[in-house]
Amino acid sequence: MQLVHLPSATPSEQLRSNIGKLAEALKQHQRGSLLLKQLDKQLIALKQQPLNHLKIAFLLSMDSTKLRLAGAGSSGVAFIKLLGGNSVAQFNNYQTVSAESLLAMQPDIILVAGNNPATAVDQLLTANPVLLHSSAGRNGRIIAVDGSTLVAGLSIAAVDEALRLATALSKQYNDKQTAAR
Repeated sequence: MQLVHLPSATPSEQLRSNIGKLAEALKQHQRGSLLLKQLDKQLIALKQQPLNHLKIAFLLSMDSTKLRLAGAGSSGVAFIKLLGGNSVAQFNNYQTVSAESLLAMQPDIILVAGNNPATAVDQLLTANPVLLHSSAGRNGRIIAVDGSTLVAGLSIAAVDEALRLATALSKQYNDKQTAAR
């Protein structure tokens, strides 16, 4: 039995490399190639979404009373980069921040990865109602993310999740642009 060690994929390039290494180790070259083609299509689709340069906060919310903000080198920031956004965090890894300091960072979007995506946003806002006064809160851009797709860095499931969110946010963005005209 062969053990294949793959580093955590925080940039999408590492995800591509991991898929290639795994396909090689499993002698599944054709399946690996098909998966890489699918990944490339999804990455191109993500780059075509109008989320560029938006300030995004990624919160790991396993306990809604503690705001764990993703910083550089984390899978949360890798996810933000997939979306084409910029992280509001100016530190490495995850750090606990107050709701007030997050509000001062003025995120356009707040992504919440909790134990249960269906209730993550409600739990966050119940514990931290001040976040409703952020730009993200006023514009309905506090959004749950399936954090299980990011446990070991980026994955195909994380790219699927990013594409789902980017499509929904792009539609919301385009609807607001149309309404403003």
